[in-house]
Amino acid sequence: MNKYMILCAVGKNRLGIVDDVSSYLLKKNTNIEDSRMVVLGGRFSIMCLFSCSEDGLQNIKDDIGSLNKIGLNITLHEADSPDSLKKVDQLPLTFEVISMDRPGIIQNFVHILKEHSVCIQSLDTQMKPMPHCGAPLFDLKVKADVPASKSIAKVKEELNELASDLNLDLTFIN
Repeated sequence: MNKYMILCAVGKNRLGIVDDVSSYLLKKNTNIEDSRMVVLGGRFSIMCLFSCSEDGLQNIKDDIGSLNKIGLNITLHEADSPDSLKKVDQLPLTFEVISMDRPGIIQNFVHILKEHSVCIQSLDTQMKPMPHCGAPLFDLKVKADVPASKSIAKVKEELNELASDLNLDLTFIN
């Protein structure tokens, strides 16, 4: 029976980090099933879900320090098999917010989602230059699942009201 783990790695950005981590996992007879990798503040961050045998997992736990020796801070976390996760009736909700940057944008939006029991699947933010003048714009992208028992129209209405109150550009993506 396969074991599922999440590996988190953070280190100073440099050429070859993904190759180092993926080679390590391949040599340990694992399969990377899902991953997110990004440079944040000059640091390369990896989150990946992998599967392996029970023996393979113990081998990784015994040897994970070898990745620390190459400048990566590594943590391992137990995970569930993707096949074992309970599927519930839900509706997809995807939206993007673009605005001038200011504190609280993320919190305001995720609070509304929480109030409606909306489960965030991914949330990505970045600062990017505004066309024509180069002023920084804050970009928030959210993919979430609304329980079928909740009104997706009500969720969208409240998100639209928030965007209007804060003078933010909100776009729902199908």
